Amino acid sequence: MTSPRSLAFLALAAALVTACGGDDAAPSDIGGSYPNRRPTFAAEGRTLGYVANGQSDTISVVDLDALSELGAVPVGNDPVDIDGPRHASLDVEAGVLYVLFSYPGAPTSPHAQANASGPRAGVVEALALDDLRPLGGVRVPPSPSDLALSSDLGTLAIAGDDPRLALAAATDVDARRAPLAVLTPARGVANETATVLQSNVCVAPASVVFAGNAGRAFVACSGEDSLAALDPATSAVLSRVPAGTHPSNQPYALTRDRAGERLALSNRIAREVVVFSAEDSPRALAAVELPGTPYFTAFLGDGRLVVPLQNPSGAALVDPAANAVVTSVRYADSECQNPSEVRALDDGRLFLVCEGDHFRPGALVRLEPESLAVLGSVELGVYPDRMAVLTP
Repeated sequence: MTSPRSLAFLALAAALVTACGGDDAAPSDIGGSYPNRRPTFAAEGRTLGYVANGQSDTISVVDLDALSELGAVPVGNDPVDIDGPRHASLDVEAGVLYVLFSYPGAPTSPHAQANASGPRAGVVEALALDDLRPLGGVRVPPSPSDLALSSDLGTLAIAGDDPRLALAAATDVDARRAPLAVLTPARGVANETATVLQSNVCVAPASVVFAGNAGRAFVACSGEDSLAALDPATSAVLSRVPAGTHPSNQPYALTRDRAGERLALSNRIAREVVVFSAEDSPRALAAVELPGTPYFTAFLGDGRLVVPLQNPSGAALVDPAANAVVTSVRYADSECQNPSEVRALDDGRLFLVCEGDHFRPGALVRLEPESLAVLGSVELGVYPDRMAVLTP
């Protein structure tokens, strides 16, 4: 059976042959001794989405206007094991896509096993936006779980959910806290000159965002049942506040509104979304219980939230001001299995990333904004993560 990664490489090879004129292409047609035969993805006035496929080691480039995949480009550094690309962030001014590689499995090759002394370090890599060729990368703590780029494009923050620390028998909670890595300047990743500053933020940090007037970093602390606020300039932890009012909440997904004034924290055990103020000591402003496990939400312009749900697969439209679910729907596996992230565009369009069963291809679907019904779908790679969007 051909692996998803092998299929991706075969698809890329076919695209390259077509782009270069196939067997009839002469050397003069394709440039110098080492021509760049990678397919390019010019926006050309289109809205493009970039989705990292964690078990395919590819990035799907999607035309969101036509809802079609332009290409699935192989990424990563390990020719044998899964690199596990996760959340990608765009720096359009620099023409760079930052991608986080998590290396989720134990090494399988004899050489890698012989040299392994623990979980592998993660990597943040800068890819050229035109053809996704690698420009450079920087190592980060093991088991990285999420990446965020500051609004001024100067800083990257990486949450690292190291299971060795979270499951340690230490009685001192600080000894179990995993680091948040802060990289400056972000553009130094491309030439591998970025400085990495680390601070033990909390137990099992799951996701991170930049928000607030001071450009603070906020972290969902899954193993410490809290929301942490940090000063990225010093990497100092400013506060840790309870994730919710339930005995056990397990915060996981964290998003922000467009103004950077509010945060939406998705608690998996409590099945609740809590809206916080983006302050040095965040305040809970609203909490809404949901008919499923919430993941990465999207704030709408009118203050409402769209929440993807798992167990069962579905989505909900939430009004935090009324502490109420306005609409909720369930999706068949053929429509969207295991929704993980909603993206709301400025023009009102809604897109939902569907993980699938983690063994077969996932999907990206477009939703009707009020009913949350599926309007269209495009197949992605295996275990798609979150989507970065390039608008015209």
